[in-house]
Amino acid sequence: MKDMIKLFTVLNIFWLLLTNSLYWIDIVIGLIFSSVVSYFSFKLLQKRKIVLPSINIVIKYIVVLIYEIFISSFYHILRIISNNEENIVVFELDFEKRDTLELVMIANFITLTPGTVSIKISNNTIKVVTIESEVGSSEKTKKKLLDLFNMIFER
Repeated sequence: MKDMIKLFTVLNIFWLLLTNSLYWIDIVIGLIFSSVVSYFSFKLLQKRKIVLPSINIVIKYIVVLIYEIFISSFYHILRIISNNEENIVVFELDFEKRDTLELVMIANFITLTPGTVSIKISNNTIKVVTIESEVGSSEKTKKKLLDLFNMIFER
């Protein structure tokens, strides 16, 4: 119960920071959503054991994500300006023994980075679609992503 109250408090503070408002209706909506999310989060945790990543991994994930979004954005702006021939390529990333939460974090990372979209997660494999502007660049992208996630999740 103590952990649920902590989560409720953190979610409520996060809500207030996001809305940047102290109107009573915003506070009530925040209380309602924080209560619902806290309740269902703990119901889910009672049914399944979910291992959350350490704070170091989360910080590394966020920093690398912001950096990759920034770099990929510039790369794709240049790609659009250059008007080169492009191909859409689908490939699979295979991960050994990853936790479901890690796979979801990786899939979200891939989708948030310009030029790549994760389209399916199954059995420690993520199917990715990307834009290939030069022959073989999808293999480079695949290797880069595998190396990047092994570095982030320390594997």
